[in-house]
Amino acid sequence: MSSPSIYFLVFHGSPDPRSQQAAHQLTEAFRQRMRQTANIADAVGRELVWEGDRTPERQLSVVESDVPPVVAGESHLWVQDVYLECTSQPLHEQLAQGVAQGSSTISEAAIGVRIIPVFLLAGTHVMQDIPAEIASWQEQFHDPLPFTVTPHLGSQVGLRRLLNERLSLHPMEAWILLAHGSRREGANAFIEQLADHVG
Repeated sequence: MSSPSIYFLVFHGSPDPRSQQAAHQLTEAFRQRMRQTANIADAVGRELVWEGDRTPERQLSVVESDVPPVVAGESHLWVQDVYLECTSQPLHEQLAQGVAQGSSTISEAAIGVRIIPVFLLAGTHVMQDIPAEIASWQEQFHDPLPFTVTPHLGSQVGLRRLLNERLSLHPMEAWILLAHGSRREGANAFIEQLADHVG
């Protein structure tokens, strides 16, 4: 695969404008970090260790020696937030439109795409809906673009450390972790494990 130049952060989406505003802010923070760092591991944190599915199409290596340093400036990088629900366009159309816009901006012959699901649970959206939308996007091309889908955000081990740090700032007798939940079998086990880890 060519070095990724286009990054999509996939959010669930919400009719509440505050949700999209937060997604924009997170995407912009990611864009700024990617402008300054050599690879995605540096951009999202040094503790980029993933659990769960490690199949080739979902693997995100901590050490990506084939990824050269990102040159600052929009001409070498395109980062966009896209949404699975509560939007006027389906995800596959957002991906196609984003690639078209990014390709016209990036001054490189070869363009790679990396898709990052910003979801906590390996539920139906992550395991079925997003892959189906990506398949629909790829079907639009006679010669499909090289792309990688990273493991979902909730599979990053560093989230446990971050949660422990935040909770330690506000001592309480008890904590309740409230999650969206999923109908997919086994998906909610992550929240149970996280609660056990927090204690």
